[in-house]
Amino acid sequence: MMITAHHKCVAGVATTELKVALTGSLILSLVIWATAIQPLLTFLSAADIKTAVNAVEVAAKNYYGKDIILTHCLTPTQPISTNALISQKLLNADLVIGKNYQLSVSYVLQHIGSWSRASMINVDVTFTNANELQRVTGFLDGTLLSPTQLRFTQPVDFDVDWRSFNPATGCLN
Repeated sequence: MMITAHHKCVAGVATTELKVALTGSLILSLVIWATAIQPLLTFLSAADIKTAVNAVEVAAKNYYGKDIILTHCLTPTQPISTNALISQKLLNADLVIGKNYQLSVSYVLQHIGSWSRASMINVDVTFTNANELQRVTGFLDGTLLSPTQLRFTQPVDFDVDWRSFNPATGCLN
């Protein structure tokens, strides 16, 4: 009987040591996994931002193109905003609403005499704090405007039939 009791005691110690070893291994694995996954999550956040910026750029170009088609002039007549792009069904609201950043869009106008045309589209991304921007900035190619704001600029190029274009008015004849 003494031998049996001794085996139970040794078996209990071995089980406890095994539990401690497994718990330690599990905790270490979680720490290593959390450390390894953070750069991936940051990259995915940056990719989400870039996707939204690209969608706004395309929508803004289409918005300007629709304005040209309606007015036959290169001078923008409608103010541009993400809300205008969404209301015109050029931009999916899910790409810009409910994010931990705000997107805004504007034209860079090139003035030519008495008229102007959009030569660039600016998409500004404003974060709630500087830490959010610093976390993803290594994966994005925007221009830093402030500790919480990045700007992405896209040129606007349209093929215009210059033979029917009046350079004095900026409109098509």
